[in-house]
Amino acid sequence: MELQVVPTDAGVAKGGSNTTLVVFDRDWKEDIWAKNSILVLEKVSRNIGVYYRRITGNTANKLTFDALPSGVEVEDGDQFQIRAASEPLRLYEFVHYLVGGDLTEDGIQWSDEVSTVGADTDTEVFKLTLNNTQTGKINRLTFGLTCALKAASATADVKYKWQARNYGASTWVDLLDYQTKADIGTSYVEYTVSGYLIAGVTNLDSYPIEIRLVVQSNESAADGGECTAKVKNSSFCLVELQ
Repeated sequence: MELQVVPTDAGVAKGGSNTTLVVFDRDWKEDIWAKNSILVLEKVSRNIGVYYRRITGNTANKLTFDALPSGVEVEDGDQFQIRAASEPLRLYEFVHYLVGGDLTEDGIQWSDEVSTVGADTDTEVFKLTLNNTQTGKINRLTFGLTCALKAASATADVKYKWQARNYGASTWVDLLDYQTKADIGTSYVEYTVSGYLIAGVTNLDSYPIEIRLVVQSNESAADGGECTAKVKNSSFCLVELQ
């Protein structure tokens, strides 16, 4: 766990639930942490990440806080910190993986293949709404996105780009400019893009969001030069909400 500030209290949980954390070596004053403190929970037991939740109350040895995502509970050995709510924190942090499905022996899964039809025309290969019932202003988005592209002819030039937007917005935000691959060939080639998007982007500043992959080919399907594309299961988006 990366410590940004000195915590007010810290320790190791002995257990809990989706909304509680229990310790055996504390004697807190009742509700001393209520409303003005943040719980920082590191899921050591299953190595699934760090969660930031507002503390809503406490007894001598138990914290109560805003619910963790469905299926996540405090377990014996999880590390925690208590911080003042005025500290600059990422209050909510979670990961969306874009592609899943039946398990495979090599662990690789793909979205459905989609092909272009007309030349030099945007084709939506993949679109997904990222929504886990939370809402809030985006502090930062971290992307790791992988697609595979091929053409039906050896001379076709293919280009692709990833876009995202606030859920329900009418305008897509380019996460990068079109990436052009000249004479890409008839076998799949994988391309990965990654990086951060910081708060304050118009039409991409609140959660939930939508994300999509768009491709083009300079040759039409009628001319035998369509592009076919798909998205790999390693693709993810890490969301940090204010």
